[in-house]
Amino acid sequence: MALRRSVLGPEHPHTILSVSAMAATHQAANEHAKAIPYYERVLKYRDKVLPAADKDTVRVICNLAGEYYSTKNYDAALPLLERLAYLYPNVYGQADRYSVSSLVALGSIYRMQGEYAKALPVLRRAAEEAEKVCGPDDAFTGNALAHLGNLLATCGDYAAAIPIKQRCLAIQEKASGPNSRETAIELHDLGMMYVSQENFTAARPLLERSLQIAERISGPEGKEMAVALQGLSGMYWLEGNFFAAKEYCERALRICELHPEDEEAIGGAAHQLAAACKELGDWSNARHLFQRALAISEKLHGTNHPQTGIL
Repeated sequence: MALRRSVLGPEHPHTILSVSAMAATHQAANEHAKAIPYYERVLKYRDKVLPAADKDTVRVICNLAGEYYSTKNYDAALPLLERLAYLYPNVYGQADRYSVSSLVALGSIYRMQGEYAKALPVLRRAAEEAEKVCGPDDAFTGNALAHLGNLLATCGDYAAAIPIKQRCLAIQEKASGPNSRETAIELHDLGMMYVSQENFTAARPLLERSLQIAERISGPEGKEMAVALQGLSGMYWLEGNFFAAKEYCERALRICELHPEDEEAIGGAAHQLAAACKELGDWSNARHLFQRALAISEKLHGTNHPQTGIL
């Protein structure tokens, strides 16, 4: 690459081919921070010399957006993913796994920003296109449906969300196995939807099974355990068993604190534990935990996000 740059110049097509190869090499090695500047350089060149985006340009945009998303640089990923949502059908003429993944990522960012009205049509489109590309029973389709179901639940539309998540669970049990991480996630999500409707009879076996799978997969201190424990804590809280809710959530928060890079999880566990402490009259701990959760939410989402408003 250096030789081509010095002999042919930095914007010669052969030089750009070498830059692209370097980006792909780092991407394959999961070296995202190293891949990003190379992809940025390739995209800048293609946007400059081509009158309109072609298939290669779309692929570069897709790769760069994926690298930004992997490094949680959502502000940089968002305009590229929005561009892909428009370009892909016009340039390729049909959906594929890359286009569906980019739609799922776009919808996920909108959801994280609290832009639910923007996220819903994007995730509906992703689910529909995934089924066309991979079929109704593929795990890839199940993943796209899962994002749609979770968003509908966030919006309070459980009548639409629960049948979708029931389908997701059936897909993952068949495609990934009854004791897989993917199945545990679907068990937890569906169980929590039943909890939100106070259908504890339906929720309990799902959440208990999710906990059992999580412990087998990740051990007693894995992230999956924290999620499963929080699910059961939430169920006990709504049942009015605040002592059990506090016990399970204390365990969850201790596990989350072993993984300090996941501030979202720490904030969620702190918020849930604060609510249990409040119900038990432990005002001092409740206040401290609410303040901790609020600080994390403001840091990650800003002051205008719905989650920050709740806190």
